[in-house]
Amino acid sequence: MKKVGLLCGREYSFPPAFIARVKTLGAKDGVTAERVKLGGTRMGEPARYSVIVATASRMMSSITAAT
Repeated sequence: MKKVGLLCGREYSFPPAFIARVKTLGAKDGVTAERVKLGGTRMGEPARYSVIVATASRMMSSITAAT
């Protein structure tokens, strides 16, 4: 099973919607999603996530304010 990790802050609407959408679209291919759980890893331990998506809400508000 492949897992998408979502690294986000205090957003309330986007994370659950993103996770639900990934689970819906990825179900037939064995892809799931969850919020990232950070911690240490050991050598030779398989990666917990196939990809990690990081939201940029703080950066986007700064960019929007500058334009």
